[in-house]
Amino acid sequence: MSKEGLSENFFFQTLKAAVIATAFCVAFAAITAAVSGFAFLSAAAVKIVGAAAKVVSLALGALLSFRGGKCWLKGLAAGVLFAMLTAFLFSAISRSALSVRIFIDLALGAAEGLLSGVLVSVLRPV
Repeated sequence: MSKEGLSENFFFQTLKAAVIATAFCVAFAAITAAVSGFAFLSAAAVKIVGAAAKVVSLALGALLSFRGGKCWLKGLAAGVLFAMLTAFLFSAISRSALSVRIFIDLALGAAEGLLSGVLVSVLRPV
């Protein structure tokens, strides 16, 4: 497959967006951990910052990856994949088991991805 064909591939763009978003999310988590070492952050603040980091990460991944049409569908798939990747990654880092909460994360990831895909469609028309 040629490079042009690969960059236009739905699955490649979706995977690329999810991986980029996961990398940004890990970077934001590291920054939050570093800041919490210097300043006190309440548990509520950490949850809010974590949720915001996920939204921003997924939007950045979509903006950097999606080309062509059907960005909403790519965003939906990337959001679900991103939610799975971050759930497994952060579960492995904290050495804890996954819980039923992963289904909520998958639904929220799908919604965030869908909105990110729509944002890309609006900002970068076909």
